Amino acid sequence: MLITNVTSLTSSLNEIYYIIEIHLLGRPSVEEMNMAKMVKVALNILADVLFDLLKLETYGDPTYVFRPRNQCDITFLYGEHRRMNKHKHSSSWGGKWTDIAGTDNALGDDIERIRLTRNELQHMKLFALDDTRYTELCTILKDVLNRFDKHINPSHLYTDRLDKILENTVEREDVECF
Repeated sequence: MLITNVTSLTSSLNEIYYIIEIHLLGRPSVEEMNMAKMVKVALNILADVLFDLLKLETYGDPTYVFRPRNQCDITFLYGEHRRMNKHKHSSSWGGKWTDIAGTDNALGDDIERIRLTRNELQHMKLFALDDTRYTELCTILKDVLNRFDKHINPSHLYTDRLDKILENTVEREDVECF
């Protein structure tokens, strides 16, 4: 059983933010735990990847005004990468999952995969991700993060961070925080 409460806030910059409170009655299901893990991956790793890549690509550019990481979500960062158009991908910007072949491994393709993952999670009708799709996303994102580990060379590898989130058991409190 799931109870949700959605509140919208408007910032001083007229940006609209949504606070989603989810309260579970009883133990979280496997699908809810899958979703909680994947949301953690998106918020804590995928956004960092796009931010770190942007930082790397704009290093030394005095004309680029850089926002702090806590003011950058995946949508904003994707927009910045799209505007810069430095990492083109095999298809076109804003495509669908079916537009990207498994063999399309350019950084632009991976930026698009991150956007598609974020959108898929954001537009779920229920806070649940079935095992099949969860496994597919884990496989896709492990490959994506492995390529970004090689390109960006972060101090804490993205793939290690992914493995840590995926191996941890999600507790009821973890699911409720989303």
